[in-house]
Amino acid sequence: MNLLQMIDENRNDFFSYLNKVASCENKLLVKGNLLDILEQLKLDDKNGNHSATEQIVKHITESVCIDNYIYFEFREKIGE
Repeated sequence: MNLLQMIDENRNDFFSYLNKVASCENKLLVKGNLLDILEQLKLDDKNGNHSATEQIVKHITESVCIDNYIYFEFREKIGE
């Protein structure tokens, strides 16, 4: 399954994650920041299944939030 399919099939969980990213004070986030936000989301929503969101976030290297838009840089898989 490719990344876009994973996002599409898990859009509610992923958009919950995006809301956390967008509400962050820092508008330039690197991988460590994005993983920290995911860990906080897991703590806040213990009933959710965040494994798909975790797989998606592992492919993101950084994000920038400008106005109401979030731009992600995705890491390409090597060897495919």
